[in-house]
Amino acid sequence: MKLYYSISEIGSILGVESHTIRYWEKEFHICPKRKRGRRVYQQGDIDDLLLVKELLYDKKYTVNGAKRRFKEIKKVGETVIKSALSTVRNEIAEVVDILEG
Repeated sequence: MKLYYSISEIGSILGVESHTIRYWEKEFHICPKRKRGRRVYQQGDIDDLLLVKELLYDKKYTVNGAKRRFKEIKKVGETVIKSALSTVRNEIAEVVDILEG
């Protein structure tokens, strides 16, 4: 599995043209890294673009509706991650207390 993908590789994966990907980046605030002036995509970027494609093509959202739903999904994901991290921190603190005590 590669760490970085070019826009043409992403286009092949998603089955869309490069200009469509650039448009989605702008509309959905997806920011791939830049190396030597070229966009390079990581797995998180690919996941976001796959979600955008699903919302627009499969679920038939309008662009504005897809933007709202995309933000909702991303916010829920962040909440779940923060909750999981909090749980892990608490468990580590309990282990440390046991080891020190």
